[in-house]
Amino acid sequence: MGGSEPVPPAVGAPTARRFIVVAVGIAACFMGVTAYSQAVQRDVDRDADDIAYNAVPSVERLSAARAELRHLEALLARARIDGNLAAIGRSRGAFHDDIAEYLALPTFPGERERWDAVSTVLEKLEQVVSGILAGENSARVQLPQTVDLASAAIAGSIEFNAAQARRLAIHIRMLRRRSLITGYLLDGLAAALALAASLLLLRGVRQYTGLLEAYGSLLRDRADELEQFSGRVAHDILSPLATASMALGIAGAAAGADERSRAAAQRGMKSLQRVQLIVNGLLDFARAGARPAPGVSVELKPVLDDLADALGMAAREKQIDLAVEPVPSCAVACSAGVLTSLMANLLNNAIKYMGEDGHERRITVRVRDVGQLARVEVADTGPGIPRELLPTLFEPYVRGATGGKPGIGLGLATVKRIAQTHGGRAGVESTPGEGSCFWFELPKVARRSTDQK
Repeated sequence: MGGSEPVPPAVGAPTARRFIVVAVGIAACFMGVTAYSQAVQRDVDRDADDIAYNAVPSVERLSAARAELRHLEALLARARIDGNLAAIGRSRGAFHDDIAEYLALPTFPGERERWDAVSTVLEKLEQVVSGILAGENSARVQLPQTVDLASAAIAGSIEFNAAQARRLAIHIRMLRRRSLITGYLLDGLAAALALAASLLLLRGVRQYTGLLEAYGSLLRDRADELEQFSGRVAHDILSPLATASMALGIAGAAAGADERSRAAAQRGMKSLQRVQLIVNGLLDFARAGARPAPGVSVELKPVLDDLADALGMAAREKQIDLAVEPVPSCAVACSAGVLTSLMANLLNNAIKYMGEDGHERRITVRVRDVGQLARVEVADTGPGIPRELLPTLFEPYVRGATGGKPGIGLGLATVKRIAQTHGGRAGVESTPGEGSCFWFELPKVARRSTDQK
């Protein structure tokens, strides 16, 4: 039965790496879509702000100034302006206000240079208006031509801002179209990568399922080997041991008063008993790895009561009080033999290692409900276990302070292995000088009218 324990299967590294690469690619696509969309949105917001806070207000103010310019021309063109001075002043002020508000707005590249030419015309207009108000006939003659020049200059600035607004609107439309196309492309790439990831995942699941099936088959083969090994050991070793033990017993009885012969026979019997103890421990440990039979269950109370009766005499011989607390009606998922092996190991250990001090000597067996599991505890008032030994206590061939007690260190390892094989676990809590509490947990099953033994 050489070889190491079967190792659970793992997903193939190449498949895992490919899956990670594809997953990173999908994440990069989504992050790229998000980053690109945000960049496009920033450009769209900037262009929209230029339209809303520059081009449109500029067109509004310049259009108002142009209209006010024509109104001012009409007021100044009258034969007598003495009665219109107030109206002329208001129109003139409104025109200047519209121009000032326009100049306060942000400007597009090249707009300020264009306005320098317009300013020259407006300065000429201001001189003509001042001349008319001063009564100069030459200024009145120049008014229509000057107003036309100023109106045309202002109209040029209006057209410039309108052209900027159109350009920005076209740019916004282009950005949105480009963003839409890029988004479709990246989404398509992400969908393709997601499909590839799904195929890789499906392939990995199939591979892992195959590995699990192979691993399960290997475990079943190992369990069968363990069972065959147990049978061979039972037949090839235990049978001759029983024959030898019987022969030594007969030899001891036939020795009669010959002390040397009787002592030799007794030593041989003890040696055989130690060999049988070792073989039994090895057999229990080997069988502990075998898979449990499906559907098997047993009631806790009858098995615990039978063991308490069977081991009660051994406990009393060592002045130990062995007590079983009231056991609730509960069935666990194992056979009676398995439960007996678990309990016998823990009870025999508790009796064997109680110690010889004059303290209270008591072993208590109790059952606790821990949800879907039933916990069986064997608590003693013995010397306890050193803290540094607890992590390895359930490993094979590990023994604490034995005080010369026989054993090979497989009892607790067998308990742990049987409990885990049946879907439970085992453990210990101990305080040096106060005692220990060994326990195992097994899955509970619904009670049935007839328990399988």
